[in-house]
Amino acid sequence: MTVNMRGLVGKDIFRRSNQELFKLKKLVFASMLLAIVVVLKTVGLNNDYVKMGLNAIPANLAYYILGPIGGAIFGALSDILGVIVLGQSLNPLLTVTGALAGFIAGFILYGHPVSLWRVILAVVLKALICSIFLNTLIISAMYGAPFRALLVSRLVKNAVEVPVTIVIYYFIVKGLEKAGLFRQLQK
Repeated sequence: MTVNMRGLVGKDIFRRSNQELFKLKKLVFASMLLAIVVVLKTVGLNNDYVKMGLNAIPANLAYYILGPIGGAIFGALSDILGVIVLGQSLNPLLTVTGALAGFIAGFILYGHPVSLWRVILAVVLKALICSIFLNTLIISAMYGAPFRALLVSRLVKNAVEVPVTIVIYYFIVKGLEKAGLFRQLQK
């Protein structure tokens, strides 16, 4: 994806990200990614305290394509739909955290050529702020579980999940970029 870097300074990144929501090709592609994310949320380790799977990979792809505004909407929708499919109760704070994760990754990844350091920054920052800190705090308050005990289990979960997500996501996006998918979505 090649974008004029001057066009991403200041408020323009948000305007462009908002416009992405109205491009049919991107909306259809993001909808398919949303379906994949929801299905992947049902596979893997899922309990009240820790959820571990590969759903972050298609989600990050959506954040890359949609930017911070679309990424925030995608993050919130994937949380809401995932909760419905898993038969759990909706917690609006966790939905806001999902939206924040999409915003953060979308802001870092959107409109820039794919680079390993950008992928690392997006995945690690999203994990630190949203998964390790905010979600741990919210889950601790929800269930009355000790924050420190939850923090340890969530640190271990992220120590495994983050490197796997970075490697798989990076190679998938580089392959899609080389195949010309992002050029097709821009048309």
